[in-house]
Amino acid sequence: MESVKSNSYPEQSVDIMDDDFYEELIETFILEFEELIEIYSHALKTINSDRQQAIKDLFRVYHTLKGDASFFEQYARFAEFASHYCELLRPQDDSVLNNDQLIHQIRLNLTPLTAAVRAMKMGKSLESFHFDHQMKNF
Repeated sequence: MESVKSNSYPEQSVDIMDDDFYEELIETFILEFEELIEIYSHALKTINSDRQQAIKDLFRVYHTLKGDASFFEQYARFAEFASHYCELLRPQDDSVLNNDQLIHQIRLNLTPLTAAVRAMKMGKSLESFHFDHQMKNF
């Protein structure tokens, strides 16, 4: 039996009796994660020609990853990583559009994100991933 955090009430957990259902949730998360990596990659390819749209797409990717990953206790650190970049990319003003250091780091993040989804597909834990060193403030 696995425990899943409730998004509505983060301090509570929901016990899932059916391991098959839990595995199905994980599989769905991984499939969506793969689709988000494609969106992320496309946004990076278009960031020079349409930075505003690319930033919106990257924000949406991190926001979705944050929400989805926070549902699973074993992905809490990953959710924190996604949340960090979600906040950095939050459309508050145009300063994010001109922050080349942030854009550079977002480009670098594609590799660990891709590796994370591969590890998850193979049933491996994300504990060995060191997302902390990529959580910089700009």
